[in-house]
Amino acid sequence: MDQGKVSQRVGLVVASMRLGGAERMTLNLAGEFVRRGLDVDLVLVERTGPLLDAIPAGVRVVDLGARRARGAIGRLRRYMREERPAALLSVAFQSNILTMAASLGLRRKPRIVLSVRNAYSATLAANRPATRIWLSAATRLLYPRADWIVGISNGTAEDLRRNAGLSADRVRTIYNPVLRGDFGLLAAAPADQLDMSDDGSARIISVGRLTRQKDQATLLRAFAEVARSRPARLLILGEGELRPELEALAAELGVADRVELPGVLANPFPYMRESDLFVLSSAWEGFGNVLVEAMATGIPVISTDCPHGPREILEDGKWGPLVPPGDPKALAAAMIDVLDGAGVDASARAREFTVERAADLYLGLMLG
Repeated sequence: MDQGKVSQRVGLVVASMRLGGAERMTLNLAGEFVRRGLDVDLVLVERTGPLLDAIPAGVRVVDLGARRARGAIGRLRRYMREERPAALLSVAFQSNILTMAASLGLRRKPRIVLSVRNAYSATLAANRPATRIWLSAATRLLYPRADWIVGISNGTAEDLRRNAGLSADRVRTIYNPVLRGDFGLLAAAPADQLDMSDDGSARIISVGRLTRQKDQATLLRAFAEVARSRPARLLILGEGELRPELEALAAELGVADRVELPGVLANPFPYMRESDLFVLSSAWEGFGNVLVEAMATGIPVISTDCPHGPREILEDGKWGPLVPPGDPKALAAAMIDVLDGAGVDASARAREFTVERAADLYLGLMLG
């Protein structure tokens, strides 16, 4: 099939347009699918979130108008029956359950591809026991009915095969479509919303939701160690429920005047570019989009060796140090080493995670 001349309708199902990796991945693919001639529907459980303004031209928004995924089953089923898309790509756990439930019993079903964002075992562990039982049962019942299930890293895919009882020949790995064609322009934009002036301090940056998963508490403890040895500033871009705890911890560690938490910025890449070091401190990941983005700006990176994604992205530490999760002393030591000149330019590796490459692979499953 000549994918450059496709004229079929496909739907991309996602909960909303909040600021997150799943949502950005969905928009990147949607824009590339439109560029290749597809009729593209962005099917939202709820039409909400700041990324609504970033929906690519040519993408039709289908609003299911529900507050939760389970409330959208009937509307998604009606969309499949009336619009008859050739394929659906569902993104993230709740959307996957919704999509498969809505497809049950349809005489004419689209080809369905499910994208799994985080380790299945970690998703279950994050829920209460009763919820865990329900989610496990739903996964084992519904996921095998999909045409393909995609893990966004080899570790995520293997975790799904091992813990959800899925046949290995139905599960594939497709790395995230992180870098778009306009990434260079975005990274070159002025960094004028925050003070990035060079005052002689080492400038360290991290980007991610303020949650247990991203474990910025370990980063703050490591930064306090670094700040004892040299002038340093830490910028954490993101928002989340742990903001009060993290602010209190920075004060307790005596580094509140050197830590800035300005919230979410629509374009964080200029601030990466102007920094001396990027740190990903996560306890777990599905992939680690932000690590690739930081690498693409050319600054050195450090990551925890968390499941799953960073080790694959950094090729076992070739492109940046990997340290144990939750170990502030090991993280601080790696940060000091890199700031002393041990970092590498990993931009060449980052260019392997392009939207074009991921789109080829997804379309091969959706329409091949």
